[in-house]
Amino acid sequence: MAFTIDLRTLTSQVFNTQGYQVVTKAADSPSAIEYDVPTLFVDSAATATSLLGTPVFEQLIFSPLEGSQMVLDCPLIDLQRAKRIVKTNIAGLDGAVKELIAMDDFEITIRGVFVTPDSLDLQPLDAIAELYALFEIAEAIPVASELLSLLGIYSLVIERIRLPDAEGFPSVQAYELDCVSDSPFELLLR
Repeated sequence: MAFTIDLRTLTSQVFNTQGYQVVTKAADSPSAIEYDVPTLFVDSAATATSLLGTPVFEQLIFSPLEGSQMVLDCPLIDLQRAKRIVKTNIAGLDGAVKELIAMDDFEITIRGVFVTPDSLDLQPLDAIAELYALFEIAEAIPVASELLSLLGIYSLVIERIRLPDAEGFPSVQAYELDCVSDSPFELLLR
């Protein structure tokens, strides 16, 4: 049974986002622009192709065990980071003296959808089970992503998982992961 899924519309409905379309600068044809959304022009083509044949410009790869991987195609990755600052009030001085102590860990939210590629009626149970197994790991998990690598993030701890329903789409399962970055450190015993 053949069917067509519009991932842009699906993601927009599940996460209430408008999104944008990605067009390579080499595609000089105006017909490459298909949707009434903002366009992001990039220098290079997609790095991979999804199960549905759509271009993938970002992948997030979890590698919990040597030789095993879970690849998330086109995840929405939200990042935030705060500074730890000590503020000291001094009599007669407007404002406070600020001292930067350190940077907090990155707080990262990863959102996306799993789709059963060959049926409109079956939930993607294997992908849900694999993601939940990642959540149950009680240590930092190595990750690979162009965006995260740019910021020096190579491992994450998954703190919370949400599997919101994609109403009206039985073959789709949305997911959200709340994570924090983790940096390895060594203790020296003397």
